[in-house]
Amino acid sequence: MSYLNQFSWVLSGFIKVTIAAAAIAGIIQLQQPQLQQLSARDVTSPEDQRQEALNLSLMARSPSFGLDNVLADWAFLNFVQYDGDTSTRKAVGYPLAPQYFEMITRLDPRFVDSYVFLSSIMSYQMGMPKEAIALMDRGTSALTPQDHPKAFLVWRLKGLDQLLMANDLKAAQFSYDQAGDWAMASSDASIREVGPFFKQTAEFIRTDPNNQTMLLWSWSAIYDQAVVTRDQVTQARAREMLLKIGAIEGKDEKGNIYFSLPPKPKSEPTPKPSI
Repeated sequence: MSYLNQFSWVLSGFIKVTIAAAAIAGIIQLQQPQLQQLSARDVTSPEDQRQEALNLSLMARSPSFGLDNVLADWAFLNFVQYDGDTSTRKAVGYPLAPQYFEMITRLDPRFVDSYVFLSSIMSYQMGMPKEAIALMDRGTSALTPQDHPKAFLVWRLKGLDQLLMANDLKAAQFSYDQAGDWAMASSDASIREVGPFFKQTAEFIRTDPNNQTMLLWSWSAIYDQAVVTRDQVTQARAREMLLKIGAIEGKDEKGNIYFSLPPKPKSEPTPKPSI
């Protein structure tokens, strides 16, 4: 390649990169006011909700130029702001959550941590477990245990929703079985240790779906998950269900709430028959 041709090739590449960068910067500039509106306005009236949905829809249709992960992160951060507007959420709920999660899981189905919020909001607050499970299918289809040390989490969340909300025991058993396999294949040693626990849960679902211990594990997981996401509504629901199955509420040395089953009473010895 001559010097002139080489220079032309480098210049052409530079121009393409510059155009792409300028286009992305333009998209960011165009979307920034919309994103600020999403987090800054109180969306309480039907008109405001429609406008916010339109802004979010425009964001979803914008070209990503191969930066799907970046846009997914961006959408997730805006969802966190949306979720954090506690007074508005109490007033109108989460009507836009399905749009957020549809976009996030479509752009980056390997975004493991987002599924915790997805499950908590859509299944336990909005009562949409089937829709939540369908979005989680994107994660279980796209991920492998080698992609992310916590990839098993998506199967576990699916299993919880299938068991506690959708009452699909066969699917829940399969999901927990997969969660166990993926956990045991994780690169994280601490995660590998919990793999057999999920396999045991799958066996409980198969043989005794009303097992008190399994229900304690399951609702405790939902409670702990809601603590992480600061979802007080789901915390209250999980606590109610735990007390309903007979769990006792306690606190550890750090003040963290936990639930346990009361000790089983010792069975009285069978009296010997008189001779």
